[in-house]
Amino acid sequence: MPNRKEDAATAVVALSLHEASAKVSTGPPTDEQADLAMDVWAGVLPLALTVGVPQPDPLLDTRVPVPEAIASYRRPQRS
Repeated sequence: MPNRKEDAATAVVALSLHEASAKVSTGPPTDEQADLAMDVWAGVLPLALTVGVPQPDPLLDTRVPVPEAIASYRRPQRS
């Protein structure tokens, strides 16, 4: 359960969504010691984006080819 400090710093809003976004971070969570003492899992679930097959606009003239820059696109490798 959140403590009073966390309650004071937290707002909850309910909305119907047509679009959404998510927080992106790197590294492990930065939990406070009191949170770590709780019997609740904490950690990171890594997710990745992948490149799929180009999908042309259904209304596009089928004779228009996929540009080479799109057809050969690969995500840059992280170092």
